Amino acid sequence: MNRSLYKVDVAQASAHNGRTSAARTTAGIDARPRLYTRFRPGRLRPRVTAPKHPQRGVGALARDRYELVHRPPRSKLIHKSLVVEPINRLLESVPFDVVFYSLDWHPPDHVSFIDNVHMRELHPSSPVSADKAQVYDTVVFAGPPPMKQRLWPRHCVQDSWGAELHKDLKVMDGSIKVYKGTNPEVDSYSVFWDNKKLTETTLSMQLRMRGATDIYICGLAYDVCVGATAVDALAIGYRTVLVDDASRGVDLADIEKTKANVVNNNGVIVNSHEVLAMVEGRDRRPELGYKLAMELKTALHDTTQEQA
Repeated sequence: MNRSLYKVDVAQASAHNGRTSAARTTAGIDARPRLYTRFRPGRLRPRVTAPKHPQRGVGALARDRYELVHRPPRSKLIHKSLVVEPINRLLESVPFDVVFYSLDWHPPDHVSFIDNVHMRELHPSSPVSADKAQVYDTVVFAGPPPMKQRLWPRHCVQDSWGAELHKDLKVMDGSIKVYKGTNPEVDSYSVFWDNKKLTETTLSMQLRMRGATDIYICGLAYDVCVGATAVDALAIGYRTVLVDDASRGVDLADIEKTKANVVNNNGVIVNSHEVLAMVEGRDRRPELGYKLAMELKTALHDTTQEQA
């Protein structure tokens, strides 16, 4: 039994001053939900219906921009261009229902920038002082409440060249761009939420509108935004596939941790040449069936509790 699939190409949304920003989200493709099942992550209804037309998939790419994050030792991230080719092949060969492009959209005073570390007071528990902090160090800002923050090079500043999509990345007709990281005080890795889970982005709404059940995620950085998006998608209830060879990360050890986290939460990791068969229903992974069964079990339990 196939499911409606969504590819989120660079899918990350934004929160600004505590409010979700929808102004920069553009509509795309046929918004009518086309499903094999009437089940929606978060509100599952275990009733199967027959589709009139074959279903396609949703793809999510978690960021691909110009800035190259300077790589530390053991880094797998050499250059963003390494993911452009496999992503473009994926977009050209797989009939996803809709593609989302996620973009960081940071204000100049964003909390994650190493050169802004002196702008905010550090908590006494911070493992490194502002004067000694280096790129990729983690500091603790005073808050309140105290907040851990990994420091990054300045990147993806709003309305700058560095915030643009890579010039060679294929942008699909009818695709949707979702902007995130606009709140200067909170970082945003996942496409769904900021790091503090204070503000939900527009992505969930867009997926619910289209009746999405399955999401394919790829892009940069594997062990940061891609991984956080995949884990959140699984927690919400989506059957989630991470495309390994269409993603690159910062640290090899963290990439392995990300893979383990996705698999342990019933996600699937594949290479790009395997995606078409999965979207067309010729390759049906038992892990995704198990994920569906667990979500249906939870939905039935919740329904029983409500009726009791």
